[in-house]
Amino acid sequence: MFCTHCGKNIPDGVRFCTYCGSSVESKAPTMNAMSSAQPKPRPAAQASGSSKKTMILVCSICGSVIVLALGILFFVKMFHSEEVNLNDYVSVQFDGYNSQGTAVVVFDNDAFLDDFENKIKYKGGKPSNADDYYSAAEYMINELVDYSIDNPTGLSNGDTVILKWNIDEYGIQNDVKVKARCRDTEFKVEGLQEAEAVDVFQNIDVSFQGEDGSGYVVITNNNTAEPFNSWTFSADNTNSLRNGDKIVVSVDDGESKLDASVSDTGKVPTALSREYTVAGLDTAAEATTEEEEEEDDDTTVAQGGTSAQKPKKNNGSSSKSGGNQVFPDSSSRLLTAEEVGRLSEQEVQTAINEIYARNGYMFHDTNIYNYFCQYDWYQPVTGSQEDAKRRMNSTENANIELLEKFR
Repeated sequence: MFCTHCGKNIPDGVRFCTYCGSSVESKAPTMNAMSSAQPKPRPAAQASGSSKKTMILVCSICGSVIVLALGILFFVKMFHSEEVNLNDYVSVQFDGYNSQGTAVVVFDNDAFLDDFENKIKYKGGKPSNADDYYSAAEYMINELVDYSIDNPTGLSNGDTVILKWNIDEYGIQNDVKVKARCRDTEFKVEGLQEAEAVDVFQNIDVSFQGEDGSGYVVITNNNTAEPFNSWTFSADNTNSLRNGDKIVVSVDDGESKLDASVSDTGKVPTALSREYTVAGLDTAAEATTEEEEEEDDDTTVAQGGTSAQKPKKNNGSSSKSGGNQVFPDSSSRLLTAEEVGRLSEQEVQTAINEIYARNGYMFHDTNIYNYFCQYDWYQPVTGSQEDAKRRMNSTENANIELLEKFR
């Protein structure tokens, strides 16, 4: 039963409420009384509804935050560009010999692609010239980035070179999502080997022949080591020499030959020219004595492996400036097969010899040597056919080739 005053549930048959102490009527309460006295659970229902509303509100806020975060992430991903410092992937290597070293730029493609192949993306579609590349990063480094060294050759230890960048700014801005940073950078040259010093004149034979006052110089290259065995040498004064005169013998095209020698062989000439004093020319008294000797004197002069009989004197007759040459102009015009075909075999050989003579060849055959000594333009300077041939111009070389076909 229930107390009619406080509504609490009390044991049946008690007269007073064990909770509030009020008198309890003996008769059973009516249904209306019981209904009115029984507590209503309405407050609990209200609390439950309030909790549901709060939960819905919290979920809505969390959902909104997640959507907003995803939107921001998408926006950043769409418009974010990777930042690349290109200087982190380049180095400069130096190679060769001191004074002739070279500089080469090395870009570490593997490291760059490891770092950015999956990060750098195209803007919009793939460019038409990117079909040969696997990724945007590979396309960028091959098509949009270039570099060079301001002075890549002829380097010595201690020099400085500058690495210069050439970036396709338009392509970077429009083709790929990347911010490329780079700066021109100085590098100090180091680690070049020292070249071996060589005296190329040690094996050059310089001799003087003829009479005092009309003497001439003969230069013979006896070098056997490459590239010096193929070098040619010239004197600043080759004729009308007197005993005691000074001449300077130099390497032909010396500066370029020096550079090539150092870079190709690691050997550097200690000098490209050397001064010599004219000596050993016949004096007037010696010339008179020679004229009294019989004409068929077989005495020869041997110098540096080149031998030749001294030319007979012309007994006062003047030397020829042109003479009866087969082709006086074969150094300046191309010969024709028709005119060469009309020559005898001997005339063809003489025409060949004329070209060699004009280029300073000292003939080993005494008769040929004496023949050309009659011409004032003949100045023998080398006993090597190869040296003489290297002196020939393109016209002379072409004519030699034609004449040899008829020999």
